[in-house]
Amino acid sequence: MAALVTEMDSQATDLLTNASKLLHDEGPQALTVRKIAASAGWSTMGVYSRFGSKNGVVDALYLEGIERIERDLNGVSRLGNPAAVLRQTMVTYRDTAIAHSSHYQLVFGGVVADFTPTTASRAVTARVFAAFKETVASAVNSGEIAATKTEDLAYSLWALSHGLITLEISAPPGIKKDDFSRRYQVAIDFMITGMA
Repeated sequence: MAALVTEMDSQATDLLTNASKLLHDEGPQALTVRKIAASAGWSTMGVYSRFGSKNGVVDALYLEGIERIERDLNGVSRLGNPAAVLRQTMVTYRDTAIAHSSHYQLVFGGVVADFTPTTASRAVTARVFAAFKETVASAVNSGEIAATKTEDLAYSLWALSHGLITLEISAPPGIKKDDFSRRYQVAIDFMITGMA
């Protein structure tokens, strides 16, 4: 999982569970080796021996976040017309991002300074995007969506999703958050229908 953790023992699992809770409850600034260890009731040596450093823990949290997105997207039914599958994929992506916004921001928001995901973690992110491109390609190949370059369309749709999700997560005061789900679907429909 992280740099030094290939199989999670109970202490590593406990440390990661508590780090995940800290991330959710207190934000990325709470992810210090001392605080992670204390929250789990372990010594700092437990963090270093299991994860190598704070960045090892952050990488494990990054992987946890991107694997959750991958798992949820893999759960979307592929039955039905490809444009409907694409819409549902994008809705599921948003739902997962909002339900686990701390992990989402860790993966896509650069909220931990000086953190760079490992090659293995970046490979999972690339795999998620490759699967999304296949979903877009299915809609294009079916003739339901007109696009000359599937990859360009996939990037545009992903960028649209990220922009709207980021706006929802960090909505400034005065913006009604309860309307974001509807607006997200309107934006998706507008773009996909426009490509029909």
